Amino acid sequence: MRSRLVLAGLAALGLALAPRPAAAQQPAEPEVLARGPVHEAFAAAVDTPTASPIVPKVPPSPIEELPPDQKPDGENVVWLPGYFSYDEERQDYIWVSGFWRNVPPGRVWVPGSWHEAAGGWQWTHGFWQDARPEVAQQVEYLPPPPAPLEIAPSVPAPAETYTYVPGTWVYRTNRYVWRPGVWVDHRPGWIWTPAHYRWTPAGYVFIDGYWDYPLANRGLLFAPVYLPPGVYARPAYVYTPTIVVREPVLYTSLFVRRGYGAYYFGDYFEARYVSSGYTAWCGSVRGNGFAVSVGFGRGYAYDPLWSYYRVEHRRDPVWAVTIGDTYAGRFNGSVPRPPRTLVQQNV
Repeated sequence: MRSRLVLAGLAALGLALAPRPAAAQQPAEPEVLARGPVHEAFAAAVDTPTASPIVPKVPPSPIEELPPDQKPDGENVVWLPGYFSYDEERQDYIWVSGFWRNVPPGRVWVPGSWHEAAGGWQWTHGFWQDARPEVAQQVEYLPPPPAPLEIAPSVPAPAETYTYVPGTWVYRTNRYVWRPGVWVDHRPGWIWTPAHYRWTPAGYVFIDGYWDYPLANRGLLFAPVYLPPGVYARPAYVYTPTIVVREPVLYTSLFVRRGYGAYYFGDYFEARYVSSGYTAWCGSVRGNGFAVSVGFGRGYAYDPLWSYYRVEHRRDPVWAVTIGDTYAGRFNGSVPRPPRTLVQQNV
C-alpha cells in the first residue's frame, strides 16, 4: 500500500520512479529535490549573456554516475553526466543529475565547468555546438556583443502560426553587424532555438540557431539532489538517478532566471525570487501580482519553449489560461505551491 501511495504522490508532482539497477548500491540516500536547475543540456535560456556570479565556496569534484537502465528509444540517445550547481539559499552545492538526451540533429554537447576566479569560483555554461568538424574544432571567442537593437517586431505576423524570433548581433571580421529578427512558421515536433551567446572566461561563444525536439522527446530528465559531503566523499561512491521529472510538471512550474542562461523548475513563487531574476516561462511578475505576457511590448523576451507550446495549443482556448491562472494562484497563495523535496511530497 505504501508504495502505491508514494507513486501516486509522485505522479501528482510530475515525478516518477525509474528502476534502480541491482548493482547500484548506495552508501546513503541523497536528498532528492523537487525543485532546482534544469540540466542545461536539456533546456537552456537564450537571454542576454552575462558573466556567471562569483561563488565563495570551492566546488566538489564531479561524482561518478551509473546511468539507470530506463532509457528512451532512439539511435541518437546518449547519457550526459551531471554537474554541481551552487544553491544560494542552501549556501552549498547540489547535484544536477545526468540524464538521457536525444541529441539535436547536427549538434554536439560541450559541457560546462567550474574555474577559479578572483574572489571565488565561476561556472562556465555548456552549450550545443555545431557538430561540423570545421566549426566544432575551432571555437571562436568573441568580445561582448552590443545591446540588442530591437525588442519587438515592426510588422505583423503573416499568420497565427508564426512566432517572432528577435534579431541578434553577428561578428564579422573585426566588428559586430546586426541580423534582423524574423517571423518563423510553426513546425510541429520541432522547436527553434535562436542564435545566442554563451559567456566564458576567454570571451563570448556564438551559437547559431538550430532545431530541437519538444520537451517530451528530448530525453529522460532526472531530479536534482543534495549530497552531503560525507556521502559523495566516500571511496568508490556511485550515484544512480531514480526520480524522473515529467514534462507536464514543467508547464506550471518552469522559470527562467534572467542573466543566468538557465531554467529552473519547482517552487519559486515568492517575491524574493522575482528580485533575484526568476521569471515564469509564460510571463512575468509585476508588482504584487502575476501577469501572463504572450504578446509583444517593452517587457517582451523571447522564450523558445513558450513560443512553441502556445502555438501548438492555440486551438485549446483554456490551455494558456489555465497555466497563467496556476502561476498567479501559486504566487498569491490561493493555489498550493509544489513541495520542495521528495520527502515533503511523500508526506
